[in-house]
Amino acid sequence: MHVSVLTEAALRILLKDEDLDALKEYRVADGVIVTPSAKAYLIDHRIDLVVGGRRIIKAPGSERAAAGRPGAERLGSERPGAKGPGKGPGGEENAGGGASELKKRDSDSAGGGAGGGTGGGGRPERKGAYSGPGGESYEAKPEFMTALRGTELVFKDHKVIRLRGKIDSFEARALETALAFRRRGAGGLAAELGEVLDLARQIMRCEVLAEPMPPVRLFGLGEAELRDRSHHPQKYYNVPHFMPIAVEDGEQVLMLNTLRTMAREVELCAYEAFRGDSGEPAREDIVRALNRLSSAIYLMMLRAKAGEYGESEYGEGEAAPAPEAAAASAPE
Repeated sequence: MHVSVLTEAALRILLKDEDLDALKEYRVADGVIVTPSAKAYLIDHRIDLVVGGRRIIKAPGSERAAAGRPGAERLGSERPGAKGPGKGPGGEENAGGGASELKKRDSDSAGGGAGGGTGGGGRPERKGAYSGPGGESYEAKPEFMTALRGTELVFKDHKVIRLRGKIDSFEARALETALAFRRRGAGGLAAELGEVLDLARQIMRCEVLAEPMPPVRLFGLGEAELRDRSHHPQKYYNVPHFMPIAVEDGEQVLMLNTLRTMAREVELCAYEAFRGDSGEPAREDIVRALNRLSSAIYLMMLRAKAGEYGESEYGEGEAAPAPEAAAASAPE
């Protein structure tokens, strides 16, 4: 089932041209998840929230608006009287009326007018197979758009689409690295990279299907253990933090480090995609899972340096650098 999420950031964009003092209610379709910060924004402006005809929030000091009042709009619908390109919930500009596949639908998908379900007196337009960021309807998917979830289309530079591309690139590199380790006889490393790959795929699935992330567990370690070990390598592996990583650290460490940096890029991309106005991400579970993913790869680097996957990367009689000299490279 396709479920949309209305965040405070999206709500601010949708209402940016509205007279908030005059707006008495805001309507969204059944199945839309309204975040707590979005609800608080409506309450602060004394605007009722109506979900699929049910008044979920009766804001203090507000008056219930009569059905069909202009300004009470559904999530994903056009503002009454809006002209030209608009903005969707993610801040993307809608395509103008020149797209050949575009067919504008009635702003209330239930068959009513912009006011939330009352008859508009005209015959509703037939909806297309896809819906765009501003509620517009498409018979076929335009080349400049892609599916966010189900039949919901967004522009290809949407931040969540960028995130999915980053995860895809990470998976591709993880597969190449695991194959290289297997060919070099490092079966243990390849097997653990298989766990890393499974986690990356689980993160992708949970994002696409809007499912919560289960607790992360890698190499038999939970989230707290992964974080603690990545911060105290001397205690657990008798090796210090890397400062800096050098050619002398060996092929295993260098290949794993490339994966680690890619995991950090994915984490930052996820934060950018889900960051709210307050700085708190809407999908904190995904951002946290990606942080633990990069920590797990860092642990693999430390264990490779300590020789757990084969011979130690330190030469015979060569001492490890002092922990104090390497503390600055500790992961966050």
